[in-house]
Amino acid sequence: MKKLVGLFVFAGMVASACFAQAQAQQGESQSGPPIQVRKVGPREAPKKKKRPPPETPKIELSASGSFNRYTAPVGYYVDMTGWNASGVYNIRRWAGAQIEASGDYGKKAYFGKSSVYTLLVGPQLFPFRHHKITPWGHFLFGEGYYRNSIPAFGGFQSQLNSDIAFVWEAGAGIDVNYKEHWGFRVPQFDYVATRFLRTQANQPAQADYRLSVGIIYRIGKR
Repeated sequence: MKKLVGLFVFAGMVASACFAQAQAQQGESQSGPPIQVRKVGPREAPKKKKRPPPETPKIELSASGSFNRYTAPVGYYVDMTGWNASGVYNIRRWAGAQIEASGDYGKKAYFGKSSVYTLLVGPQLFPFRHHKITPWGHFLFGEGYYRNSIPAFGGFQSQLNSDIAFVWEAGAGIDVNYKEHWGFRVPQFDYVATRFLRTQANQPAQADYRLSVGIIYRIGKR
């Protein structure tokens, strides 16, 4: 009898141990692996992309219409309209070599028709380099041709005066980039100094205040 009771007690202990082990395994399967907490540091700010430097065209061609007030060699004022065309070869991003040609035409009663042509060369400077809006300045010098034709009137015969003289010009302007190759020049202002008919007595120097508006075409990149 005692042996039978001991056998039951031993079997109960084994069953209890097995049940406890099964419960523990079931709890582990339900709970799953331990959750790992990931520490998140401060968010890094995105790096700013550097803008590429503005591109400088190798060659700039321009054509403009102009309006100016010109002091004629005889001392009176003539309002003139005309044109000017230029080409610039940019040696540096801030400087180029320019050549410019211009022609201006005017007419005034009793003083006939006047025309002035110039061909000038010199430096053109871009103090802020080339951007969408580009201010610039230039100083040019060269030769000019003056022609004045006075018709016959009041018993006086017709008269023609002409001369070639040294010319210098100083001015500035603003270029607005429209597309890759095209732009507008709005505006350009120049002061042109001449000394035509200087061999004649009492002939004052002439001054020309010129305002121009035009278009630009750019070729190549530096």
